[in-house]
Amino acid sequence: MKKRSKFALAAATALAAASVLLAVPGKADTLHVSGKWMTDDEGRVVLTHGLNAVQKSAPYYPMNVADGMTDKDGQWLQDHGFNAIRLGTLFEGIMPTRGQIDNNYLKNIDRVVKMLAKHNVYTILDFHQDVYNVRWGGDGFPDWAVDTNGIPDIPGMSVFPTSYWQPSTQAAFTNFWNNKNGIMDEYIKAQQAVAGYFKDSPGIMGLELINEPTPGFWQYSSWTPLGNPIFDGTMTASYAKMTKGIRQVAPNMPVLEEPSMLAQAGGSTYLGDAHDSQTVYAFHDYVNYQSLAELYKQLFGPNYNKLLDAASEENLWNLAKGQAEKINGGVQVLSEFGATDNISSLNAVTVQADKNLTGWFYWNYKILGDNSTSGPGEETMFENDADLSTVKLDKLKALEYTYPQATQGTPDAMNFDQKTGAFSYDYTANASKAVTEIYVSPLHYPKNGFNVWATGTTIQSRTSNRITLAPAKAGTKVHVSITAKAPNQGESADFGTDTAKASTAAQAAKPAQAPQPSKPVAVKPAGANEQNIYRLYNKQSQAHLYTSDAQEYANLPKQDKNWQQEGLAWKAPKSGAAVYRVYNAKSGEHIYTNSNYELSSLVKQGWKSEGIAFHSATAKTGKAVYRLYNPKAGIGGHFNTMSSYESQSLQKQGWAYEGIAWYASK
Repeated sequence: MKKRSKFALAAATALAAASVLLAVPGKADTLHVSGKWMTDDEGRVVLTHGLNAVQKSAPYYPMNVADGMTDKDGQWLQDHGFNAIRLGTLFEGIMPTRGQIDNNYLKNIDRVVKMLAKHNVYTILDFHQDVYNVRWGGDGFPDWAVDTNGIPDIPGMSVFPTSYWQPSTQAAFTNFWNNKNGIMDEYIKAQQAVAGYFKDSPGIMGLELINEPTPGFWQYSSWTPLGNPIFDGTMTASYAKMTKGIRQVAPNMPVLEEPSMLAQAGGSTYLGDAHDSQTVYAFHDYVNYQSLAELYKQLFGPNYNKLLDAASEENLWNLAKGQAEKINGGVQVLSEFGATDNISSLNAVTVQADKNLTGWFYWNYKILGDNSTSGPGEETMFENDADLSTVKLDKLKALEYTYPQATQGTPDAMNFDQKTGAFSYDYTANASKAVTEIYVSPLHYPKNGFNVWATGTTIQSRTSNRITLAPAKAGTKVHVSITAKAPNQGESADFGTDTAKASTAAQAAKPAQAPQPSKPVAVKPAGANEQNIYRLYNKQSQAHLYTSDAQEYANLPKQDKNWQQEGLAWKAPKSGAAVYRVYNAKSGEHIYTNSNYELSSLVKQGWKSEGIAFHSATAKTGKAVYRLYNPKAGIGGHFNTMSSYESQSLQKQGWAYEGIAWYASK
């Protein structure tokens, strides 16, 4: 049993070599505008696949409850490849009383920001509003900021979205844009309070100046496909004033500018140069949103769609590209789309986003007190917002797809096929020494996994849902292709790493703090269709061993006193997807994997397959077992646990979260 005494849950050497900036760092950094891209602290271009989280009713922030946003939500987002949240940060929450900042409100927003950053999820601080105030079925502005010039409400018109045409609503917006009685000045003070509070916070993507700015009395001449350059000139000046205020407290925080509300349906916009290097053009796409289309047909007649082809996706994106270039050289993000369960509408938008290499934010993660969205039951990702297991699977599959989260270079072209799962990506490497990180959606390769090929670089690491590519020489053209693996198909890709050098580097690395041993607990007999998976800890190597062999579990501590029993790790089904055990005779390392690709690659490099260790349940029938990686460890570099608490504790100690490895029985 000499070999058994060296059992360790160690990284495959190919993965050990990939430990430079793994796909899921322990904490999100801060984003910056670099030319036409948003980049991280490593100089990599970051694309966002995000969701909106806007609490439109009191207390105006997502609470730490099941149907709000808890740490479980952060973990869910990370597990499913969503790397950003557009977080409602409302004026009426920040300054409920004129001139007085509510610091407790900022602390509650901060709780969400920190929680998201821990799970490598970026945050846009969104100064959200809809129809100005709750008086008109909306949100955003506090009661003290409502000035209608004494114009009364017309009965029956104060319901969203009809209230946009309420004269009193238009008066309130007009007075805001004109800064009557200093309303905009107070608004800017609120923006300064938020920008100053979060200027050094990890994970901040930027501050969005105002959501869906509405023209007020300019509305009648603005709501045409041709837009309104006069009002857009007013907006440009107002945005410059807001940005100037923010720069006094947060010189480097990105600010996001939106066009007037009509632009979300393809109308023209005329925002001017922001004269600020950290400004991003943020726009919305509701061209295919049925309620909006019907509204425009009522306003402009049945031939509205033919006017300048304003209701086409392609036209909207072409207009957005031109506006973004005018504002600040072309950097843009789609900060809203969706609000629907219509999959074809979602696909129409994401295809354009990929074509234009643009990050996006679906509306909405959860309902969160939303009373100003048509058909609110459709907007959420879940059937029951308090239960993450009730996710709408068709919608999730449409939104959770393969994409590059961080690129060591400039993106050139990207395409994802929703029907086949085929993904292609081209980029030109820059001087950054960080890896390129690609999220691979398991939803699109559910049966046999996937193949991956790369030219211009090597594949440094791979899990069931993430790939990292080695830094390429600056100027190198890199191409990556991912396809669904056919049944019984052999693997075609290879890590391309030097096994001997990787092993030496891993063994020489100074280990970070290893998971601490747990006290053994009594193990109940497994059910008829399941088996116990036991866990042991080696005091000398700091490695953990998982085994379904009760005899091995009992004998190892007798043969080597360094082994300690820790009891039941999880229960596994007796049938299902195989999880293999692979052994390196040179280092005495073991790794467990459910990836045929990883198994095949390791065997090619001299590792020995020891067959099926146990089986995995499915996402529907089982509970996730997480995989973490210690980039400074040799033996014991990888660790598996079904405890979210243990996973989070290790991440705080510097371990990198690599996603869901497989599923245990519930």
